[in-house]
Amino acid sequence: MAKRSNGDTADGGSVEEQTQQFYDSEGWVADDQGVIGEDKYFRDFAEKRAEYWAKVEAKPAALLKGIGGTVLFAGPGDLPASHIHAAGQFDKAICADISKRSIEICKGKLGDKSEYHQTSLLDLPLEDGSVDATLCTHVIYHIDKQHQQQAVNELIRVTRPGGRVVIVCCNPNAPLMAIQLFLKFLRVNKLLGKQKLYTYYQPLSWWRQFSANNVVEFVPHQAMSSNQAKALLPARFLRRAFYDWATKFEDANPNLAVKLWPYVTIKIDRVT
Repeated sequence: MAKRSNGDTADGGSVEEQTQQFYDSEGWVADDQGVIGEDKYFRDFAEKRAEYWAKVEAKPAALLKGIGGTVLFAGPGDLPASHIHAAGQFDKAICADISKRSIEICKGKLGDKSEYHQTSLLDLPLEDGSVDATLCTHVIYHIDKQHQQQAVNELIRVTRPGGRVVIVCCNPNAPLMAIQLFLKFLRVNKLLGKQKLYTYYQPLSWWRQFSANNVVEFVPHQAMSSNQAKALLPARFLRRAFYDWATKFEDANPNLAVKLWPYVTIKIDRVT
């Protein structure tokens, strides 16, 4: 059964409006200290110096290595390092995001190298099979649960046969996510803090519906979110020790890590 964390009764339009409003007014806007909302609520840069975080950021580009041509960044946000790495592997990038502020940031970083669309991922203004690869990280679970399938189908539609779609999403059945969702149910938010955005996490089994005309594979992405690390491993030396262990465990047991890690990459190779 699909798992929710907040607001699963909202309709598609209101969810999109809430998400757009958050990112245009706060998520991608700096405060008086120069900190954007995304960094304040969802990221922990103190740990990004660790070897594990560098590996996490490099994973999407590694999964797109050797494809070339045109890449679609679906919901690129502020175009993080993972997307910058991937952009360097392609002749052209297309950025599609519902946030006007996101598109402005992407233009500032990519310039003429990219094509830009402020648009919903439910109705991309792109021709069938017009891109060689698609990258979509931490976006699908912010789309209304009733329209997540439509969004994924759109990403597959615009990707050519033989191309690849890479989606980073949550695994609600992972131990940490199960605990987190249970605390949400009890209205005890110690693990994540106040919810800022609509989220609805689909189980890994849900993703297998896209295997009819594609090859679907699950790849471990991230062992713990920033907020989970802050709540469970408050000391930096504990976080460093955990990530050192996670790196070795993931390399040795990738299939088990897919089941245990809260963040997983869904790699979809389009066949037809």
